[in-house]
Amino acid sequence: MIKKNYIPTINISSLLEKGFDTKPALKIVKEIEKACLDVGFFQITGHGIKLKNINKICKVGENFFKLNIKNKLKLAPKKWNKRNKNVYRGYFPNDVNGKEGLDLGDLKVTKKYSKKIKNQYIEYLNIKRSFTRNNISKLSDYYEDIFNLSETLFKSISKIYNKNTDISKKAFSRLKTLSTLRFNYYPNQSKPVEISKQDGVALGCETHVDSGIFTVLYQNKKGGLQVQNRKTKKMARCSL
Repeated sequence: MIKKNYIPTINISSLLEKGFDTKPALKIVKEIEKACLDVGFFQITGHGIKLKNINKICKVGENFFKLNIKNKLKLAPKKWNKRNKNVYRGYFPNDVNGKEGLDLGDLKVTKKYSKKIKNQYIEYLNIKRSFTRNNISKLSDYYEDIFNLSETLFKSISKIYNKNTDISKKAFSRLKTLSTLRFNYYPNQSKPVEISKQDGVALGCETHVDSGIFTVLYQNKKGGLQVQNRKTKKMARCSL
């Protein structure tokens, strides 16, 4: 049975407007703590990112996945495009579980910087191969918005443990970050392939736990995301 309404919705506007030491902000921090401990997942409102900007970036992603495979593979890791040097970032075709993806790192990373830092995960990706200058500007702005939002959420978790929120600068540092802006596309599948035995049914994406500190996710109106309660193990649809 899938429950629909146990996922908490938290308005974080107080954190953005008043910092982390006011009563309203501390109340929000407590709500975040409860959501993390009880469910492991929550929805946020009052995040400060305009809906029109979210819609714009969704359109950028949709248009990318509508490109022919030749254009998309221009950004693929060398596993799928032998001409490319990128291994960690780029376009992933749907030959694993039917899902296509595009992983972008910090768009401020230049080719020169990537060579200098010598970190295999901080790759330069020449997205000019598949995106217009206007769309690259939208991607850059959105990455910055989500990066700042993620830092705010990280600060709230630091506050739970009575840590100095400035510690976030160690986890969130532009150019050195491993933070990823990912676009996922789930095309209709006539014969979906299930790669995880625990699900027992073919899904667009198998049951999994994300890597990293946390994931900030937006899904379109078609939805599809299901969340498993970390304590009860019951499933719930998530409507964002």
